[in-house]
Amino acid sequence: MNHGNRSLSLALVIFAMLAAPSSGQAQLTWGGYLQPRFSSDFLTTTGFSIRRAKLYTTAVAPFDTNLSARMQAIFRWQTAGTLMLQDVYAEYRLHGLSFRAGQFVPEFSLQRLQPDAAMPVVERALVVDALVPSAETYARDIGAQLALYPLSHWHVTFGAFNGNGGNQSGNNDRQLLYVVRSTFQASVSDSIQVHLGASFAYRNKNAMTFKKIFGTTVPFSERDARWGGEVRFASPRWSLQAEYLQANLEARNASGYYILGSVFLDRTNEFAGLVEQLQDLDPTTNDAIWYGAGWNHYFAENKFKTQLAARAQLSPEGNHYSATLQLQLYIH
Repeated sequence: MNHGNRSLSLALVIFAMLAAPSSGQAQLTWGGYLQPRFSSDFLTTTGFSIRRAKLYTTAVAPFDTNLSARMQAIFRWQTAGTLMLQDVYAEYRLHGLSFRAGQFVPEFSLQRLQPDAAMPVVERALVVDALVPSAETYARDIGAQLALYPLSHWHVTFGAFNGNGGNQSGNNDRQLLYVVRSTFQASVSDSIQVHLGASFAYRNKNAMTFKKIFGTTVPFSERDARWGGEVRFASPRWSLQAEYLQANLEARNASGYYILGSVFLDRTNEFAGLVEQLQDLDPTTNDAIWYGAGWNHYFAENKFKTQLAARAQLSPEGNHYSATLQLQLYIH
């Protein structure tokens, strides 16, 4: 059985288990959302696509409300029309800490942990998409993570994962991926909140493929150390956040950053602006800066909105442009 069929089978089993009647009256919630879009790069691609179609469910154990389980599956055009398992994990929460085990996104990078449905732009930054651990498998990996909250505004996580990515059968070289992230939040004024954070990841894997960094399927078998810094300012009307990420792959480094701001013109209209750059290790890509702007109209907050986004990359090697019109609709 291949990984895609194994993921779908596991997803169906979990859905059936969570949906089964329980004498203890387990708290079961479910939902999902759809993101159809029309986009063009004005050169080779113009047309409609289903960017994301997600379905998720969360169950709280009837015998202990601190224990919960979550499963999430997704359809994307990259999976050729199949339903792919993303998250499947159990989590136990107590005052000041939580423990999670299963398949999920390791805590690394602010934007990678922000729900895509809540972002003011239609895509995550290039550097986040390429340089987070397990980027090749939608940032998912299998392992365990401990989160500590020593103070109400301070958060620290420690995680150990297979390091092979999501939907894999196991760890075939006994080398693990270790991830640490620490964040701090404070109030600058009555209406402005500031968030600061740093992430670190390390592994020494054998024959890993980083196509989003190297642009090829040549295996990488050396030290992989990654780190990043993050900052975010937010108020009820506007937000501004930025990140810098770097991957140290032995003697070669890939890095990048983004700066993203948004402001609500009124209760239903939002404007967003973006500057970003990714300097990867693929000699065929253009590493020049991208500039982006977007407008979002909220019919019912994030549950029903339209997004119009435009991007441009200007460089001596050639200019590139793209535009996207996306509809987002939640189902519950």
